[in-house]
Amino acid sequence: MIETQDERRARLIAAGKNPDTLQDGEVFRFGLMMADSMSGASTTKDAAVPMTFTDAMPQIHSEFQFKIRHCIGRMNDKDPFIVEQGISDARGIISRMAMQRDGYGAGTGMVTDAAKSALTTCADHLSGIVVATQQRLRARR
Repeated sequence: MIETQDERRARLIAAGKNPDTLQDGEVFRFGLMMADSMSGASTTKDAAVPMTFTDAMPQIHSEFQFKIRHCIGRMNDKDPFIVEQGISDARGIISRMAMQRDGYGAGTGMVTDAAKSALTTCADHLSGIVVATQQRLRARR
């Protein structure tokens, strides 16, 4: 079955508002102007597939990649003191990522939409790990 241009446009709009409307393995390519008007969900510029933590990590600065991995390792430790340090470090990294995403800080330069999306995705993931770690720590006490 061949779609008309109006049917395709309606499916693009529906997929932009809710990426779950796509079938498994189905991908739509969006033009840059249309992608900028999509919902606030973290999506890649050329597809309606939500960006995951695995997709976002290579797109952020290597300093953040190293520090995120280091914090996650500390939060997985058995010593509660080291876990608390990891949580504290993670909060600092989340705030630094937010500053870079918003264009503050020395020498950040221009931050593209893709980089902002990647920073947001990584910060959200890391804050989720912090919450889960705090709950695990409280359960141990």
